Amino acid sequence: MFGGFGMQAYPLFRELSLAYDNSPVDEIQYRMRVYFDPNDVVVGNSGFHLHTILKLHTSDYEMISAGSTVARIELQKSGSVYQARIGVRNDAGELAYSAWYDLANAPNALELAWQAASGPGANDGSLSLWIDGNPAAALSNVDNNSVVSPDN
Repeated sequence: MFGGFGMQAYPLFRELSLAYDNSPVDEIQYRMRVYFDPNDVVVGNSGFHLHTILKLHTSDYEMISAGSTVARIELQKSGSVYQARIGVRNDAGELAYSAWYDLANAPNALELAWQAASGPGANDGSLSLWIDGNPAAALSNVDNNSVVSPDN
C-alpha cells in the first residue's frame, strides 16, 4: 500500500491471512504500525462479525492458544462505519478492551504501543492505539508484568 518496504497480505476467499515476525523477544515494550484497508475484507454488522486485524502472541509455538495473546486489534462494522478497538491481556489471563473507534472507509494507519508493567504489583502496563497518526485508545494501569513480551 505504501512504498516498497514491509509486507502485504490480502485475505483470499474470506480465509485467514497470516504473517509472522519472530524478531522481538523478551522486550518490555513493543510498538508497530500496520496499514489496513477495510475494503479488502467482508465485514458483517456489529455484534455478529468481529474480525481480528492483528494479534501479538507470546511465542509462535503458542499461537493456537487463546491464552498466548498479549494484545490485539479488532474490527467491526456498525451500520456503514468501520470501527477498531484494542485489547490487552493481564497477568490473570483476562483481556481488557477499549471502546470502538471509527475508521475511514479507505487505507488506515493503525499504530499499536504495548508496555509491560515495571514489576509485580506496579500495575503500570499499557496498550495504546493511534489511527492515522492521531491518538485513539489507551488502556492503562494494566497488571501485565508476568506476560511474556510479544515475539509475533
